[in-house]
Amino acid sequence: MTVPFNKPSTSISEQISILRERGLTIDDLSQAEHRLKHIGYYRLAGYWRHFQTDTIKHIFSEGFTFEAVLELYYFDRELRFLLLQAIESIEVSFRSTLSRIYGNIHNDIPERKEIAKIYGLPAEAWLHSWMQVISVLRNYCAHHSRLCFRVFSFPPKDMHRPRLPLCQTGKKKTCGNK
Repeated sequence: MTVPFNKPSTSISEQISILRERGLTIDDLSQAEHRLKHIGYYRLAGYWRHFQTDTIKHIFSEGFTFEAVLELYYFDRELRFLLLQAIESIEVSFRSTLSRIYGNIHNDIPERKEIAKIYGLPAEAWLHSWMQVISVLRNYCAHHSRLCFRVFSFPPKDMHRPRLPLCQTGKKKTCGNK
């Protein structure tokens, strides 16, 4: 049996009043109305909830602004676009149908290691782990899910000493830098 949804809808003006009562600074009322109308209260709520001092009463940190929420939202959107561009080249090389097939190849089959070597990885477990994470990340990006403050339930396997120059960390190179 499902429970009926009893929460009444609120107008954009009411949403702005609620946000102001909770301590969110809104300097440009027309911009806030426009953004709430076109982005949506609940999509933006995923960004501003991290800046509430009281998550039960939804009270905002002093001085936190609607403009800061928008900046975070647009940063996250650009991050998704950049990641989709990077993931696209990986997907072209290693299709997601292949990722599942690769994951189903038994560890003792030598071809599994050979496939990992094509990508410069010394162990096949890294390739499987990273392809799983890239697949999930791609889905988050493609479906406009929030990336800021997201905690992944299964992080990729750590490469302590990667052989690929793209993934070296420290003073030498970082991923994406040439």
